[in-house]
Amino acid sequence: MLAKNLSKRTFSVPVYRNRIGGEWVASKGTSSLDIICPATQNIVGKTPQSTEAEFNAVVADAKNTFDEWKEVSVSNRMRFMLKYQELLKQNRDDISRMITKEHGKSLLDADGDVFRGYEVVEHACSMPSLI
Repeated sequence: MLAKNLSKRTFSVPVYRNRIGGEWVASKGTSSLDIICPATQNIVGKTPQSTEAEFNAVVADAKNTFDEWKEVSVSNRMRFMLKYQELLKQNRDDISRMITKEHGKSLLDADGDVFRGYEVVEHACSMPSLI
């Protein structure tokens, strides 16, 4: 009886959105691609096939962001990176679980990826002394 009931259950998976102008915007695209966990073959999310207009908006937003970012001083960029590193540390377990879910890695391997991310940020933060 339990197996019969489980076969009828549906599980929702997240449908990802585009980040445009600082906001998450649902796509108007009519189809999506499944994100499949390689370890389990389960669908863990969906990513919409965005419209050309949405794609162009994302690219334009990225260009505008770059135009702003290039005006930020190196020392202030370093402060952003240090904050980013702190957020990585605070959310390490969640990030490791997401990597495991989306890439099929073991939790230990995923945790190592997050740690290597700390090291990349540390290296980026050494740029002011290298310039």
